[in-house]
Amino acid sequence: PNAIDVSRIKCDGFWNKKVPNSFLFVGGLTFRKGLTFLIKALNELKGSFIFFLVGDGPLKDWIVKHNKNECVKILGKITDRELFDLYNRVECFVFPSLQEGMPTVILEAMASYLPVIATDIGAVRVMVSSANGVIIKPNSQGAIKGAIKKFIDLDKEKKIIMGNKSRKIVENKYNWP
Repeated sequence: PNAIDVSRIKCDGFWNKKVPNSFLFVGGLTFRKGLTFLIKALNELKGSFIFFLVGDGPLKDWIVKHNKNECVKILGKITDRELFDLYNRVECFVFPSLQEGMPTVILEAMASYLPVIATDIGAVRVMVSSANGVIIKPNSQGAIKGAIKKFIDLDKEKKIIMGNKSRKIVENKYNWP
């Protein structure tokens, strides 16, 4: 399995800094990351939420052109410091990839106490379960939309419990030491 150095990810007082109903995707802006399905799903969502899209790649122009939801913030490439500040500000990590091994970015999100919505590909199922997130089928904007809506409806306490479980999983199974 992949691993990360959990001691480098600090989250002091982070739950007080969380933006309610905020989501984050981090990765290459390519078709295999499932971004066409994500953007189409986000275009169908209404309501009070914010979604940060971090990364760069050949699909960026398509994403900018096809995104119709003002709640979606396309940040492009950012520094590691900005990324980890963002991990501390959002409530949920979304990873709709179509093809992966064991995504390190999911481990970083989990180490940052984030629940995860991710597609059932590669080794995602060994990292994510109903205890710390939602596993969805790939290639489905409906599954993405439904999982995000379901997460928005959760109370804050349940989100905190799921985030704490994410951190514990990484500390116990995917920490370099």
